[in-house]
Amino acid sequence: MENLQQHWADLLKRLDKQAIVIEDEGRKVAVLLSYQEWQQIQRMEDELWKAQAAEAACEGPLIEDDKK
Repeated sequence: MENLQQHWADLLKRLDKQAIVIEDEGRKVAVLLSYQEWQQIQRMEDELWKAQAAEAACEGPLIEDDKK
């Protein structure tokens, strides 16, 4: 943790240019993103869900109504 505190300002500057992958004993465990990158991912995810919902609506219900 001390190492992180020492380098925090440098890490924040790097986030303007690229995401930072955090490793624990050689295993990738997390990613730090700039807030702008995170917002972009959220917008893309929202658009994906909207497209999937629209596609599902066009396909109709999953179960046919037996009361016809």
